[in-house]
Amino acid sequence: MKSIYFIILLSFATACELVVPIDLPDQEPKLVLNGFLEADSGATVFLSRSYGMYEEFDIDPVPGGQVTIAENQGSAVPMFQDRDDSLRFDLDALTIQPGNTYTVEASAPGYETVRGVTTVPQRITFDTVEVDLGARRDRDSVLFDVWTLHLTDPPGEENYYFLRVYLDTDIENYLICFETLDPVLADLDVLNNGNDVANLCEGRFNDVIFNGTTYELQVFTEAFYRQQPDATIEFELLHLDQAAYNYLLSSERQFNTEGNPFAEPAIVFNNIENGFGIIGSVTSTTYRVEL
Repeated sequence: MKSIYFIILLSFATACELVVPIDLPDQEPKLVLNGFLEADSGATVFLSRSYGMYEEFDIDPVPGGQVTIAENQGSAVPMFQDRDDSLRFDLDALTIQPGNTYTVEASAPGYETVRGVTTVPQRITFDTVEVDLGARRDRDSVLFDVWTLHLTDPPGEENYYFLRVYLDTDIENYLICFETLDPVLADLDVLNNGNDVANLCEGRFNDVIFNGTTYELQVFTEAFYRQQPDATIEFELLHLDQAAYNYLLSSERQFNTEGNPFAEPAIVFNNIENGFGIIGSVTSTTYRVEL
């Protein structure tokens, strides 16, 4: 009897379903300008356009697209469209300098001119790197080396960093993951499954708790690599401008919410005037330790 009652209720609910058509307004396409300017390299950006909800997404070059770049208060210089990748515009004759401000502007027939501005961060390196070999053993008795990285943060400004660790051998160079209990990194963990230590393959952090001072950043790497001859550990420190940092974090949030109907929508950071995309900048440095 209960099952019959449930079927009747289900049928009633289905019969009362109301379909409300939503007429979404058409959106004029806008230019999409993307690029991270890397210190000590030439300038490279990508130009495409936005797509409406009902359009088939296919990244094509924008007909008649033109891109210029200006350094500080200097004149705008045209960038050149790559023959092999028509979305890409380069200017190898210009070397991106830390501390300088660059304005990238793009235009195309039928579109509003778009613009992005970035000031390239200064180069920051680790003052010293210390290692205590085999100083940590986890709950599974896996041996870790403990690294202490001394970083002097520039005062009077907000700074944003990414940390990557590489293993370089005679055969290959590849990214390795690491563990940490450091407070500037530990809240980023997505793999710990209840452990007290954060497991990261890329550490991102800002200088909120150590602005303008010298900070000791501590990470642990599994000691397996010491069995390989002529191995070198490389600590790569990326100093990003705020736009690049916000873009990377918001992009990751959007990726992590894909396919989850209960997740809060994530909006990807955009700093392009009259359009979409990101013009950011980064300065990198590498500290090598031979084992």
